[in-house]
Amino acid sequence: MTTETIGLPSRAEIPEVHKWDLTPLYSSDEAWNDAFVGLAQQLPTIQQWKGKLSRSAVAIAACLDQFFALYRQLDRLGTYAHLRYSEDHGEDAGQNMLQRAIAAQSEFAALSSYIIPELMAVNPDRMGKMLSASCLAPYREFLEKTLRFREHTLGEKEEHLLALQSRPAEMVSQIFDQLVDVNLDFGEIKDEKGRPVRLTHGNYRMFLESSRRSVRQAAFRAYYKQFESHAHTLASILAASVTQDCFLARCRRYASCLEMALFPDNVPVKVYENLIRSVRGGLPALFQYHRIRAKLLGLSRLEPWDLYVPVIKAPIVKRRIPYEEAAEIICRAVAPLGPEYIEVLRKGLTEDRWVERYENRGKASGAFSSGCYDSPPYILMNYRDQVLDSMFTLAHEAGHSMHSWFSRRAQPYHQSH
Repeated sequence: MTTETIGLPSRAEIPEVHKWDLTPLYSSDEAWNDAFVGLAQQLPTIQQWKGKLSRSAVAIAACLDQFFALYRQLDRLGTYAHLRYSEDHGEDAGQNMLQRAIAAQSEFAALSSYIIPELMAVNPDRMGKMLSASCLAPYREFLEKTLRFREHTLGEKEEHLLALQSRPAEMVSQIFDQLVDVNLDFGEIKDEKGRPVRLTHGNYRMFLESSRRSVRQAAFRAYYKQFESHAHTLASILAASVTQDCFLARCRRYASCLEMALFPDNVPVKVYENLIRSVRGGLPALFQYHRIRAKLLGLSRLEPWDLYVPVIKAPIVKRRIPYEEAAEIICRAVAPLGPEYIEVLRKGLTEDRWVERYENRGKASGAFSSGCYDSPPYILMNYRDQVLDSMFTLAHEAGHSMHSWFSRRAQPYHQSH
């Protein structure tokens, strides 16, 4: 399949071989619904351990066994819903499943919100002795990491309220998705041959690589005109997201949103600040590169639409690289990682259909690697034969997916993330 730019197909018009295969998760939307209904009835059973965790290491282990067993099923349901939603943000079925999955996760978070406060309430010396019990060996690392959050954990009632609040908090990102991937209309521009072409998220980068500057400029202006015309809405979405972060940081007694974001990975704020200083210190080299780029392009002034056009005339820059060829090039490039790696990757990118390859109307923009413990590591692409960066993006996401594939086979569920 070639990726022409004249029109943007619906997902129904994309051949099945170019879509990801979600049947390893659920055979159909109906099967997903049956699993959802069954799990919803099981979620309240996690409450049987409420008030009992301080009794013994055995009680903690049994509670965590059940918690992760239920969450693993929620994870599977949520993954399928998210992937279906990503196929077309304008389709009702995907939106409905995602909303139900988020609601179930929020409900389970509320039902299980007593667990962390009860663990924190155990005397540290006694908890230390409990952690030496053999029944907690599988969870020792998880518990040690969890106990780091002692000063940022609230009481049981407060944690319950925060868990219930998680669902409306998720709506901010979905509002952004709907606006950017469904509602924005970038209109038409003329390509290098003067043909009218509908501008999309997927082909925008291709036009920025055009050797004709007027095409690059037209694409840039048409694309960002839509964002500019929705500036107030986008600003409100950003403000809502920042407000949510500030609310959580204050509730959990962090000094800042930045500290809250870095704390789970045990990264000091000074490390982040030093990284920013280092990047800013390298700006003169970036500016010098821009001056060289302008000179090579024969421009007196470099504009934003001049940043992606190739400055060399190598054959690889101009020729099309179909998806299948890109997959094979990537597999050859990772040959040093061994035959198992190559075999799994090649099958995943082709016959096992991990990848949702091409752009369609309403599809999530950009690219990502996703999945869960019980699924293949799926990849969303908006692949373009004409854009060399599409192959690089596929290689990047394939790296994430292969990491996930090996991690899930080497680690238990609660340590595989």
